[in-house]
Amino acid sequence: MWEIVTSVGENERAIVILLDALEGNAKAEKAVQDLKAEELNTENGMDILLNKLDAVFKSEQVDEAYNAYSKFITFQKHSEMTMTDYIVEYEHLYCKMVEYDMQLPDNVQAFKLLDGANLSEDDRKLVLALANDIKLQTMQSALRRLFSVNRDKEGELSKLLAIKQAFYRS
Repeated sequence: MWEIVTSVGENERAIVILLDALEGNAKAEKAVQDLKAEELNTENGMDILLNKLDAVFKSEQVDEAYNAYSKFITFQKHSEMTMTDYIVEYEHLYCKMVEYDMQLPDNVQAFKLLDGANLSEDDRKLVLALANDIKLQTMQSALRRLFSVNRDKEGELSKLLAIKQAFYRS
């Protein structure tokens, strides 16, 4: 967009960027320190400058993307975490991954959420029975309904256990 509105000539743009926009960014300055004014003061000077900067900063972006992916794919609920907190953190980590253009189909997300919840086999079957389709929102709802019960209310917990027992008898 800057190229459209600037009055700086095409041959001088790379030098202006180098002297003005990169000033104070030590990493960027170091990446381009070996470029000569003669190289930049050409029609393809911007391409030369951008290629140098990409060599440094794109590798960081790949590292960050892998880090976002790795955190998401290995994330699991731990015993001290509430189901609501688990779901919120799952969504946060997935959004970080999406920032790097990595999306999963909704049904895969639903199963990833279920697998990462660290449920017993019986609890997993119960969640699957409550989920009437394979959608992330449905899986979140089933997990919240089953495991976000106020544990201090014995009546509600007893009802949940009765439902669970009835499910496994049939």
